[in-house]
Amino acid sequence: RAVKLRPAEAPAALAALAPAIRLVLLSGSDSSASRLLADRIRTALSAEKIATTGAALRSEPRWLAEEAASISMFGGPRLLWIEPAGEEILPALEQLLALPAVEAPA
Repeated sequence: RAVKLRPAEAPAALAALAPAIRLVLLSGSDSSASRLLADRIRTALSAEKIATTGAALRSEPRWLAEEAASISMFGGPRLLWIEPAGEEILPALEQLLALPAVEAPA
């Protein structure tokens, strides 16, 4: 299920990210605003940031699903951060969304 938020609605909705959410896509002409919202999610979750790029996922699309399904070695929540990203991440997203459950959202 996809939900589109207006910029004014996003901070409150993203601060209360439900555990069933496995993917948040932030886009728009202001990349700094998207980055700020993503960092607010990470802070609200008290999550460790695990970063990768769209280019890395193009060459190894299974990484995203494998990392999302794995349990943190050090405990605590993790947030998988993909930046920059474009259409090259679609195969990785398909694998992520096919999982029955995830430990870490992207």
